[in-house]
Amino acid sequence: MSSWTESVKRPSGFDFDRNSRRAAGVSPSMNCSKDHHPIARVDGLTPAARLGSKRDALAGSREDRDDVLAEGRFDGMNLLVVEDENLLGTAIEQGLLEAQHACEWVRNGAKGLELARSHQFDAIILDRLLPDLDGLSLLRALRAEGIRTPVIIITALGAVEDRVEGLDVGADDYLVKPFAMTELMARLHALARRSNARPALSYRAGPLNLDLSTRKVTRGDRDVELSPTEFSILEFLMRYAGQLVTRKMLSEHLWNEDWGGMTNVLDVHINHLRRKLDRGHDESLIQTVRGRGYVLRAT
Repeated sequence: MSSWTESVKRPSGFDFDRNSRRAAGVSPSMNCSKDHHPIARVDGLTPAARLGSKRDALAGSREDRDDVLAEGRFDGMNLLVVEDENLLGTAIEQGLLEAQHACEWVRNGAKGLELARSHQFDAIILDRLLPDLDGLSLLRALRAEGIRTPVIIITALGAVEDRVEGLDVGADDYLVKPFAMTELMARLHALARRSNARPALSYRAGPLNLDLSTRKVTRGDRDVELSPTEFSILEFLMRYAGQLVTRKMLSEHLWNEDWGGMTNVLDVHINHLRRKLDRGHDESLIQTVRGRGYVLRAT
């Protein structure tokens, strides 16, 4: 894609002037030279490490982030950023981490679609002009599959007809580049408020569908009859499809704070649920992560 930053005057070494940094969402006082970019290590520590182990985990590997999310150790959002422009992607990632949000940043549409299908995100920040799969095609695919994750499109295409097209395809918001990081954060918070006000009535993960209003579960074309406890377990696993759900999380979901380590009882329910879901199939949808918990396959 043609970068919106190409029109910004940049001295050699990628050292932005003050206005350029502000437009990109980077602090004007931050040194953005190629030898000291916003996520460079200083004194052997990343910015995340200096802010504490929780930030370090959010900025680290996907496994580290999954641990933080699964254990409920932070109150921020879990966000997917699909942006191929390195400068802007770095600025957005840094801003989200500093605001104590978990961030998964990918640089092409195909990878973004794969993650949006297989992981549960609170929102997606989606560039419109992407290599290999453009943002609108990605969004159409998600909506056609019933994936309702809120999406903010970010793009240099700011004409009225462009914005209308993006919203009609299924975007929840549309932000024109260049923009301030504070505005992006405000729009994310607004999306979160609207999403919390409208709890999901159904979940979909791969071949599984769960309808909360009718309490009906199907795998493909087959109805699956579940007990109330099994239904509650599956609902919780589908809410975090593709992510680790610890045994403690599941137990507390079922029995509140008084679960008392009833892991043997939980194992019995999980085994019954597996047999019902996997009848006629060779591979189980619920994977056990030894010593940690369970992951429901999302694809």
